[in-house]
Amino acid sequence: MEGRLADHPHKEVGRMMETEFYELVDSTLPQAPYHQVQRLYLQSLAMVRGREGIECTTVPARNLAYILSFLKLQQEATSLQGKVEQLAKTTVSLGSGATPPTPLFTMATARSMLTRR
Repeated sequence: MEGRLADHPHKEVGRMMETEFYELVDSTLPQAPYHQVQRLYLQSLAMVRGREGIECTTVPARNLAYILSFLKLQQEATSLQGKVEQLAKTTVSLGSGATPPTPLFTMATARSMLTRR
């Protein structure tokens, strides 16, 4: 994700302003909920301000790469959950006779599925 951040134009090297980050998210992850993106950016900005002890208007690219990765993982988990549910419905409709157990799908399950690729 840091590569995508580096490719996106921004004023300060290694840092991005709020509007620049929102534009990047819109182009990279158009399905990401705006309120969640905004909340994560502002939390990161508050953390940077507290750590650096100055009033700044940008966030380091590394922090934003973590946010992008989280949002991407969240979208993939939702997609995988939908596929698993569809597969479970298909299995039941084929007449296997047994009802499959209700899958417990969590972010931890999604993460482990994604790392096994």
